[in-house]
Amino acid sequence: MRFKVATMAVFCSSFISISIPASADTNGKKEAQIVEDVVCVDEPAVARANEIKKVALPSQLLKRPPRFIDLMTNCGVITIRPEFGGAPVAVTFMSSLVQQKYFDLTSCHRLTTDVTSFIQCGDPTGTGMGDKVFTYQKENLPKRFGKYREGTVAIQNRNGISSQFLIFYKETTLSPNHSVWGRVVSGMEILHFISEGGIEEGGTDGKPMRPLVIERAVLR
Repeated sequence: MRFKVATMAVFCSSFISISIPASADTNGKKEAQIVEDVVCVDEPAVARANEIKKVALPSQLLKRPPRFIDLMTNCGVITIRPEFGGAPVAVTFMSSLVQQKYFDLTSCHRLTTDVTSFIQCGDPTGTGMGDKVFTYQKENLPKRFGKYREGTVAIQNRNGISSQFLIFYKETTLSPNHSVWGRVVSGMEILHFISEGGIEEGGTDGKPMRPLVIERAVLR
């Protein structure tokens, strides 16, 4: 199966074959952890602000998708289980970005503490406006009232589709435009810890007071 991907920026044209390293099976079980257990590095690795990252775009779907994607953050590991069956294009695309280290040393730049309840990551500039915007079909959209459950990971739809993603730390109802491509199976306590810290300049939408930096993202 082949699909087309259009982009507003210039990229390398070669297709990257994604190889997923073998690892122990966690069976997707959530660990019983509480917010008080979270310990963050006081001075996390500095995100590469304003760095332009060139990436190769996949030209075909993965034949063997990853079982898990680990976000190694300054506050611990957040493990995502991709939903390849419902969002094969999004999972292929995000897996390719992970393998190319696109998310390494990037900050989760946005927190909402109103009813939308998400943490937004995936922009190398840490601004929410600096990533490349890619266009491909929407997939796996919520069918009932745009409901996104706690732990849902969805593509941010900004004037098309982008590399940015939303992680919902509470169940919420949002416009059903964001493709669901994964679920958090471990590390929810980190997201709750960040959300409880509030917004840096007050309000309900902005830079989180407690920094969350993706130091490294890996497929397994």
